Amino acid sequence: MSLLPTRYLDAVVALETLNDPDDPDDPDEEPDFEALGSGVLVEVEFPDADNQEEIVRFLFLVTARHVVVGQDTLYAKINAGPNATRYVLSSRDDEGPRWYDAEGYDVAVTLIDEEQWDADGVDYTAVLPGGWLDVGELLAADVGAGDEVFVCGFPLGLSGVERKYSIVRGGIIARLDADVIEEARGFMIDCNVFPGNSGGPVFLKPLLRIGEDGKTLEYGTTFLIGIVDSYLPYHDEAVSVQTGNTRVVFEENSGLATVVPVDAIAEAISDCLEALASSDDDDTPPTEGHATKPASTPHQPQ
Repeated sequence: MSLLPTRYLDAVVALETLNDPDDPDDPDEEPDFEALGSGVLVEVEFPDADNQEEIVRFLFLVTARHVVVGQDTLYAKINAGPNATRYVLSSRDDEGPRWYDAEGYDVAVTLIDEEQWDADGVDYTAVLPGGWLDVGELLAADVGAGDEVFVCGFPLGLSGVERKYSIVRGGIIARLDADVIEEARGFMIDCNVFPGNSGGPVFLKPLLRIGEDGKTLEYGTTFLIGIVDSYLPYHDEAVSVQTGNTRVVFEENSGLATVVPVDAIAEAISDCLEALASSDDDDTPPTEGHATKPASTPHQPQ
């Protein structure tokens, strides 16, 4: 049994840009797509503004803010089936920005037109409500340094041709405390990440627990706990023997990376829904009673 459910792997999205063709006069030339980063589809739910007993669900694409900044158009490569589908993501429309962030955090979210995707036959999955844990819930469950994680995404543009296949790497939580989150705007993991990993999801590896029979050990649930921000660089200097001055600075991957916590994702989603609700469009999603986290309560890891 895989400890990382297939539906989570299929929720990982490759974000690409379209380069100018080498020969613009050649109609048969294949488009040149370049992977810039990764993202993850998440579903959230809130009580309906008109009927609190009804639940309204929304589909969001989450990534790192630096992946979308400066990009007028991105292509989301999405598929849970045999053929990859690229969907156009614009940075703005007539109503304003399409991406929303959380102040001080490297995160960006956009609301997906789920009905249109369904009509177009897009095959996708998402991390469902109850499938993610914020920092408070992690600490309450005694999760901390040394606990294992899965890091998913498309490093170095490795996203496949006909079908996307997420690269999965293993790592551990290096620091998870208020000080590092305040200073680095995220917690730290010990895992090599590279260009293309940015915005990809980080999942907490299921924890072993005692089974219902009180004798056997079994694994708990896999939870989304954040997205990749970037690796922490290590700088080494080459100094001139004659002058003592630095001549060359080398930058290397330290093996540590910063992860934007779920708290920031939830804040960005909340800001997005509030902005949509304040517009004059009667078809915008109702958001009365929504909080900074999905309405459903996640199952705590055992």
